[in-house]
Amino acid sequence: MTASPDGPSLEKESKLLESHRSVIGLDEVGRGAAAGPVVVGAVLLRRIEPMPAGLNDSKRLTARRRERLEAPIRAWSSQWALGAASNGEVDDVGIEQAIRLATQRALTQLPLGGATLLVDGPRSIAPVNLCGTDGLAPKDVTCVIGGDHLCASIAAASVLAKVDRDRTMVQIARDDDRYGWDRNKGYLSAQHSAALQVHGPSRWHRISWNLPESLPVVTP
Repeated sequence: MTASPDGPSLEKESKLLESHRSVIGLDEVGRGAAAGPVVVGAVLLRRIEPMPAGLNDSKRLTARRRERLEAPIRAWSSQWALGAASNGEVDDVGIEQAIRLATQRALTQLPLGGATLLVDGPRSIAPVNLCGTDGLAPKDVTCVIGGDHLCASIAAASVLAKVDRDRTMVQIARDDDRYGWDRNKGYLSAQHSAALQVHGPSRWHRISWNLPESLPVVTP
């Protein structure tokens, strides 16, 4: 049930399943990126089974290891889902509300009756309008600081979200290769920042978020 000190465990999930029908681990990827969507992963567990070997917070894994874990995580979870909010939605409503939108889009794909949520971070990202729906109440949301490293369901959600978002950025890079998104995944690397100084922001950039100052106004 427990992992090594360097990885997550199922201790919180096991305890919560004593009083709930299911546990849903949630985590978001892409909060600090300058381009592309924010993606939320959701992994639902109805029972405790050995976690996939090598499971950890997505940030502590190589891209190859994350990809290799994708199929085992999907097979291990009772159900899983992904939700996204576009860069345009981040600009329109702000990053926190965009994460809530992505969370809602993931959760509406899953059965919430009798569920409890495990969320990475100090505050809940569960949309308020889902609380009270199908038996989900505010008390059924547990926020865990460092949860993507401590809780297996959250770690699994982070891996699924990261793999999905990375694939999206690679696909976007095939249409617009000026910013190196297949390598930096939309984060402000030196190459990405230099390309912004030359080309300005594209339609995939978050104009309101994390862009260097004094950029040329150029669109593709």
